Amino acid sequence: MVQPFIEAVASDGEWSLLYYGGKFSHAVLKRANPGDFRVQPRHGGTVIVQPLHEDLERQADAVLRAALADPAEALYARVDGCVANGGFLLMELELLEPSLFMGLQPGAPQRVAAALIEAVRGHP
Repeated sequence: MVQPFIEAVASDGEWSLLYYGGKFSHAVLKRANPGDFRVQPRHGGTVIVQPLHEDLERQADAVLRAALADPAEALYARVDGCVANGGFLLMELELLEPSLFMGLQPGAPQRVAAALIEAVRGHP
């Protein structure tokens, strides 16, 4: 994958919004060390659960709906992006093997388990 350098990632961080069964679960903010641009922990970046402005969640929801006819059919999804020029800028849409950051948010493992059970049983 090739991505352009986005200054907002280095200065403000990159968001990951986690969805289980098409429902928003939680968001994390990944930040680089000062003077670096890499937000991954293996490169010294940090990852924290962060409250999300509802406008940012609405924009990420729109990304997911644009990519999937029925977001509920995806057991999990991760919408990664940053805030640039006043809006959400999509960096990646993860539908296969994303890090779900479940250990950072109480209740997240239970929500993904519920989505899994719902997927096995069929939609409500």
